[in-house]
Amino acid sequence: MSDAERAWACMIALFRSDEHLGRFAGAARETGLTAASMKALLNLLPDEEVPMRTLAEVLQCDASNVTQLVDALEEPGYAERVSLPADRRVKLVRLTEVGEKARTTVIDKLHEPPACLNALTKRDQAELARLLSKALAAADPPLDLYHP
Repeated sequence: MSDAERAWACMIALFRSDEHLGRFAGAARETGLTAASMKALLNLLPDEEVPMRTLAEVLQCDASNVTQLVDALEEPGYAERVSLPADRRVKLVRLTEVGEKARTTVIDKLHEPPACLNALTKRDQAELARLLSKALAAADPPLDLYHP
């Protein structure tokens, strides 16, 4: 196994851990969402309207499924649908102020490091952060820490 494969396997193991999965499920429960609808929430950005078709593509799901996900976000007031002024057949979805707060709460919860990372020395944590940040920047397109 190459070093890159071993590093990736370690990251996958961290994401598959009971601690991480429990935190993800807990964040969904706290916001009154399912894991799938929470993922939709995380893919909406403040002050941005996204066509529902685009959201379906990003989430890699069927358009009818994204309708259910947006319904789930509308129910607690996290998102709202609006029509594209130039073409009222196109439905856009945008975060509400309540949705922005819920999104921030979820991100904060998911970004709490697992105990095993806190067990590393501060120097090792800094080196790991530096290397992973470098990998994110090398992704095509570059990945953003606050946008899953």
